[in-house]
Amino acid sequence: MDNDEARPKVTTASEDMLLMETPASRGPENAVPDAESMPPAGKTPDAGQIEKKSSTQPKVYQEKVLVSAESSSSSRQSPADSSIMEASPIQELIVDAARTLYQLSQHQDGIPKAIHRRILRSLQGSQPEALAASTSNTWSDGSIWVQLLEMGSSRQRHVTILNMLEYMGAWEWYDGQVRLAQRTISTKKGQPVDRRGAAIHVLNEMQTTRGSVEGRGRWMSGVGMVALNQSEPSHELPSSPVSLAESDQRQRRKLISMQLSRGQKLSTKLVKNLGFGILFSKKIWDYTKMSMKRLDDLIHSIQADPQHTRLLQILGLQLERLVSHGWPEFRDFITRLTSGGLISEDEAQELRITFPLEDEALPAGKLDTAIDQLIEGVKARVLGQTILSPNDTLAVNGSMELECTILQHLRTGVRLDAWTILAAMQISDRPAFVRHDKSIPLDEIIAIQPIKRIRPFKRPLATWAKKISKYRRQAKETFGEVIQLVFFCPINHTDSNYTLLEINERERVIRH
Repeated sequence: MDNDEARPKVTTASEDMLLMETPASRGPENAVPDAESMPPAGKTPDAGQIEKKSSTQPKVYQEKVLVSAESSSSSRQSPADSSIMEASPIQELIVDAARTLYQLSQHQDGIPKAIHRRILRSLQGSQPEALAASTSNTWSDGSIWVQLLEMGSSRQRHVTILNMLEYMGAWEWYDGQVRLAQRTISTKKGQPVDRRGAAIHVLNEMQTTRGSVEGRGRWMSGVGMVALNQSEPSHELPSSPVSLAESDQRQRRKLISMQLSRGQKLSTKLVKNLGFGILFSKKIWDYTKMSMKRLDDLIHSIQADPQHTRLLQILGLQLERLVSHGWPEFRDFITRLTSGGLISEDEAQELRITFPLEDEALPAGKLDTAIDQLIEGVKARVLGQTILSPNDTLAVNGSMELECTILQHLRTGVRLDAWTILAAMQISDRPAFVRHDKSIPLDEIIAIQPIKRIRPFKRPLATWAKKISKYRRQAKETFGEVIQLVFFCPINHTDSNYTLLEINERERVIRH
């Protein structure tokens, strides 16, 4: 048998031609395939349909070659499409990239699941937490929500980058399979099948249920062997019409085609010409929906800007680190921006201040400058005075009155005391179920000379235990039932060594 006779036969068809498929190639998990929705770049192939031999009478279905909604919409220029093509100033691109890398490096684990459970409960009006949140009259700067939104945005960007890599990998595999099919499958006339016919064959194979047994039927999990080529009764899913399975298959087909289309544009256009750094772009989803011609225009405009090209090269290195380690290296990014001539040393320092890392100290004098501005703001806008006297006091969010001199304790090299820590806790944004108190001393110094002597208190936490009981009663009186609270209280040894004690009723744990 020569090669042409050994090749599977394919019938090519025009758009509205009836296409044939046997029951052996069709089942609840293998409905009539749609035509490939994304033609290869620079070519619009003819339709093709695989015709498999069977001894039974074939069923006839009609299949039209459709252009996907994504492809048809991308062929028409829209106002949104034109705005995508507008090149952003390099400064905006650098700041956006810095913000993205900073958030990815700061929020590596995403949002804890418990947070979403709490949000859901707070949105359910009958839940005690919802009442607690709605009746709270404590001012909040929203820092918790800002951090939460940043964590969600960072996680979404990370997932998007991984999705794009998945699309590219799937496309490379798919493209290879289509080329292989073109070499091994022929039409009825013995001619090699065109790309569209080969593509339909590959898509059909992708949707064929694994575990199908030739001549026996198809194994379905939880059901057993289902006969496909026999007329006798077989085990079928009860009350599960085939039309639903067909609908599911068609939806899967469209989804696979869309994902492969995006992978094609990424592999053959965007990443091929601009590098992997383009995956960090906040417009990457929009780029994958553009027509090939519009992509070419976009690529040419970016390549014409050497600074933009250099930025993408630097981002490409960060993407490798993100995928390999799970987070980018923000310091290395700033260093490469500077050495690459994209920003000056002063601009690099400005980025470090704008996006501070926890293990990096503030630049010299930066903290004192911020405190000076805070004191001036308190004098002018809060007290309406030009100077602060020792008798001036402040109350933060309804807390006890604190002397204004406490602001001086925030300066570099000045030791924090219990009152400063209380003010910081009072200012901090927190959920409605959190309670906190002033630091509790465990002991006291009774003598320094000739030898330092320390006397421990007998029951240092007794007063706080009474406050916890009071907080519980107040919550029950206000909301009608007990709300699980979280209590924080610093404790100190000799008024110098501070640690934090947490009693968490929600998680039933005590942490110190």
